[in-house]
Amino acid sequence: MGYWEYNVQLLPIPIGILPYDFTLIPVIIMFMIKSDSIKQVFIKGSLFSFLTTYIGHPLFDQWLHFVNHTHWENSLSLPIYLLLYIIANWLFLKLSYR
Repeated sequence: MGYWEYNVQLLPIPIGILPYDFTLIPVIIMFMIKSDSIKQVFIKGSLFSFLTTYIGHPLFDQWLHFVNHTHWENSLSLPIYLLLYIIANWLFLKLSYR
């Protein structure tokens, strides 16, 4: 029916899945923003989107069975995660140098 479906009960929210929803992606983004090994935002964002799309999605979809992507290709997530990283980096730079 949709592009993906969750294999867990969403309401009431199980406490065990909350750390993944609210910390996994933000912590990875914060780590990558603060690491100075790569200075270019686009390269870091591309690395983040590639790792999240091709390692994170299969981990949660195929191995942990948290989500089932029925009509969703992993490659469609690449620009979404890249944009998410670029926006987070822009917000970090905008808000941290006031």
